[in-house]
Amino acid sequence: MSNERLHPPKTEKSLERIGGSIRANLLPHRVLEFRRARRAKGQALTAVVLAVVVVAAGVAATTLLRIAAESRLAFATATNIELLAEQRTYSDVASVLAEIDDIGGQLAALLRDDVSTSDLIDAIRGVATDGVLVSSVALDLLRGPGDVDAVGVAGSLDDSGLDHLGTLELTGTAPDQRTIAAFVDRLDDLDGITVPYLVSARASTAGNGVEYTIEATITGDLRTDRFGEAGQ
Repeated sequence: MSNERLHPPKTEKSLERIGGSIRANLLPHRVLEFRRARRAKGQALTAVVLAVVVVAAGVAATTLLRIAAESRLAFATATNIELLAEQRTYSDVASVLAEIDDIGGQLAALLRDDVSTSDLIDAIRGVATDGVLVSSVALDLLRGPGDVDAVGVAGSLDDSGLDHLGTLELTGTAPDQRTIAAFVDRLDDLDGITVPYLVSARASTAGNGVEYTIEATITGDLRTDRFGEAGQ
């Protein structure tokens, strides 16, 4: 028996103790290295797959967060647009209301000296007695504080301190000048009429008495306040 049989070539062996026995791995070293390399490759591939899964999950989570943030931004933008639209609507309404109030104030200022002509004419007819006929009634109201044309001679003669609204002119006929004078006195007793005076008196061309022209001042007693504070 040769020495090779008594002493076989040394090969790399893997010994494992299982329980009370020993198991030897007699595979060649190249096979063992191949198995180790394949096992390491599988572990590396598993690690790569896990890394890809983790990265994909992170990307998906980031995408979801971005989509949620964009949705919130879109909702906030839409809400802001609606609020701005409502604000513009309320602003327009407030502007219209302010304009209405301003126009109302201007009308009240312009029409605060409104006079009821029907009541005035009825009052004049009430004192036009004893054959006095009134053929026309003309009113010239003040158009502003600086309007002196509507004050007239009667207004300049008035020292009562009453608020002047304008001038009244009456024309008509009466049987005689004495009747006209009595008519002027009765006009002076009416509320809202002050300093009536006879402008002219002449014989009627129709031969039925005397034609007259009377002027007077209209005062604040005839103001209706329908468009002012009292009428609101």
